[in-house]
Amino acid sequence: MVFAVNFTMATFWIAFLLWSVSGAALGQAPSVDNPRGLIGRLHEILARSESSNANWGIQIVSLSSGRTWFETNSHRLFVPASSAKLFTTALALNRLGAEFRVQTSFLAQMPPNQEGVLAGDLIVFGRGDPSIRSGDAGPGTKSTLSALAKDILNSGVRRIRGDLVCDTSYFREPPYGPGWDWDDLVEGYAAGATALSLDDSSVRLRIRPGQNPGSAATLLLTPSIPTLMVLQGTVMTVSTNDRTRIHYARLPGQTQLRVRGMIGVGSAEWSDEVSVPAPVRYFGELLLMELQKIGVVVDGNVRTVDWLEREAIGDLDATWRELGTYGSEPLGDLLPRMMKPSNNVQAQLLWLLCGAESESKNPVPGALRVVGQTTSDASRRLLTEFLTATGIPAGEVQLLEGSGLARANLVTPAAFVQLLRYMNQHRSAQAWHRAFPVGGRDGTLRTRFTQPPAKDNVWAKTGSLRNVHSLCGYVTSADGERFAFAILRNQVLASAGIARAEIDSMVTAIAGARTRE
Repeated sequence: MVFAVNFTMATFWIAFLLWSVSGAALGQAPSVDNPRGLIGRLHEILARSESSNANWGIQIVSLSSGRTWFETNSHRLFVPASSAKLFTTALALNRLGAEFRVQTSFLAQMPPNQEGVLAGDLIVFGRGDPSIRSGDAGPGTKSTLSALAKDILNSGVRRIRGDLVCDTSYFREPPYGPGWDWDDLVEGYAAGATALSLDDSSVRLRIRPGQNPGSAATLLLTPSIPTLMVLQGTVMTVSTNDRTRIHYARLPGQTQLRVRGMIGVGSAEWSDEVSVPAPVRYFGELLLMELQKIGVVVDGNVRTVDWLEREAIGDLDATWRELGTYGSEPLGDLLPRMMKPSNNVQAQLLWLLCGAESESKNPVPGALRVVGQTTSDASRRLLTEFLTATGIPAGEVQLLEGSGLARANLVTPAAFVQLLRYMNQHRSAQAWHRAFPVGGRDGTLRTRFTQPPAKDNVWAKTGSLRNVHSLCGYVTSADGERFAFAILRNQVLASAGIARAEIDSMVTAIAGARTRE
């Protein structure tokens, strides 16, 4: 009986090694140069995967020696999901620098008089500051919108005889990234990215149960702007034994947010972020309220101007004077707020900002100067130039937008690893590393890698779409060797929990291994 067990195990390992070697020849599995230790452990995880028909793309490289310890399909293209934000972050740091501040300008055709009265319109010209917040954006949120309003007041404006004009023509394209799915657009994570963005163009839907089963729950939007979005539908309060189920929908172009479902009596308040249908007007309406609070009177209306309208009415020229500006915090401080929670809207804003900054030739704010070119076109051109500098071959990266929401984005594991190696030595390396989620500590890795040896030792960007999971970053082995790694999985039918656990087991294996020879 013992012989039979041993024979069976020997047969398994012989078959496994033959599968690995033959698979490598076909480009489907990594080569095996050491079936024991770390490399053997990684092969074992691949062999036991619950999604055996899913596609794996992996590369693991030592930062000190440059040795490739493990790879499979490392030069094949994969949908990266939010790991694409690594390229957005690197592009922004390389193009703009860690100390760059996003400026929002206040423009008028003539300065206010001695009483602070502005004869015409006041234009608020945005450049994509991702950090502007109202005080209602969430618990502990500081209102930077009020600081922006005070800067308008400090520019000498006490009364605006004309309109409050919100100008977003700095970005020449629609607010939604190329390739974003239409049925995601109601969600806060797929809200419109415009040059004047407030609260990530989202509001919070809140639902509180009634006092008794059968009663209607209370539905709230925070902040509430009835002219921009209205709630329709009913959520019923049910017994505590029933599970809370909430469904909401808003078709593109509509203001009605339809809500239905049930919530258990005595349950805590349920909430989620939903996108606003008119993000620029949302910015303008709340800015108007802030101006009114500090005594600035606006006689006219809130008006919005996008890139198409700016082309129709004529570009801004030297007759428009800059009365003042509101500056964001340095880019190095903005990046962790985008990367750690994986904020799609902020990533798209930074992607567009890179392209717009590269094309702006005139000190007077204006639209792009290249006819027929969108802002994303300019960003992609910049990315191509940057990839050449990093040594990433042409054809290993295709990004349509900067957030990772587009399934047409394609990147190879080898391109990710080369980016990680390049940025590790970049002049902005400190800001680059500070932006990463840290295993077991914060961001999207807060509940992953919670135990040694991976806890506080994995610095990586996550990515997740339906049937797509990725993790790219840095990890240090048990004897102090640092690795850059990229693990991408596409066509995964296993649950998200299982898929992530398999990826995490690979990274944990590196963290616990002794790799120095």
